[in-house]
Amino acid sequence: VISSPDLGDSNTSYLHSAYLLLQRFHHRTKSWTGFGHLIVSWISLLDVRALIAGRDGDPLIELGMLDQSGTSEMDQRSEDELLSKPGYLIHNAIIGPAYSFLFKAQQVIRRIVCLDMHHRRRGTVSDEFEVLQVAHQIGADLEGLWNKRPRVLDVYDKPEELYNTLQPAVADEVCRTFRQYIANFLAIFIYLHRVAFVIYPRTDRVHRAVDQIIQLATVESGSENHRLPISFTWPLFVAGLEGSLEQRGWIIQEMQRMADLPSDHSPPAQRHPNAKKILQLLEEMTKRQDASRTWADSRLVRRELFVDPFVLI
Repeated sequence: VISSPDLGDSNTSYLHSAYLLLQRFHHRTKSWTGFGHLIVSWISLLDVRALIAGRDGDPLIELGMLDQSGTSEMDQRSEDELLSKPGYLIHNAIIGPAYSFLFKAQQVIRRIVCLDMHHRRRGTVSDEFEVLQVAHQIGADLEGLWNKRPRVLDVYDKPEELYNTLQPAVADEVCRTFRQYIANFLAIFIYLHRVAFVIYPRTDRVHRAVDQIIQLATVESGSENHRLPISFTWPLFVAGLEGSLEQRGWIIQEMQRMADLPSDHSPPAQRHPNAKKILQLLEEMTKRQDASRTWADSRLVRRELFVDPFVLI
């Protein structure tokens, strides 16, 4: 799969290579299992983030169509030595179903991107009616996905109830991972509203999503490390665009703390490589929204502010 000359070309970015891999080979890789399947899922998640950032090319909408099989664990049967280690097997038994849920939810973003003004005509009554119809179905699919979520996700705020089963450090890490997954799921509802329903008032679903993301982030911020992991960056960014002034202030404060971490901070997973740019983008977009009393398009504002593209993890 990775033998195509342009995928190894020094002029081809990692983001574009991820897109090319999926575009050309996703039909072939659907049957992959084990480590290969895991790698492809990471590539697909990276491409979703690139789509949000405004990458050109086919959104690969077929990858965002949900099947009816629920969120059962991805088939990772493999003779690969790494995936056969007892530690990985136990970790995957706990985290695997939740990761499958996250993966499916993130792929739905491809269908939302297809509704924005960069991918289809907008503005006429018929255009907006079409968008609303599709968006309502996407919203229903997201609600259905949540209703079928792996119930293990519901322990995200109860690590102490796992201490008799898991080592406390492991239980805390599992719940921390689940909080990140849920925050990124909730952010999709906000993103859907900003793309499809932006001319309408914020719905209760959007208000709840903003509140819940902040609640999850507050728990993380008050944890032993006192720092938010980088996987909270995108949820906080979209929540900041739709939150109240008070909520926005808290989010900007937390993102400022993330941006102020030194480059050699340990653990490195807590420092987003583009944290300062993301904070600048959030502040500029909210300033424009306040001035115009309408939404600001992140793709357009991003291109005005920055020369090089970047993604929000």
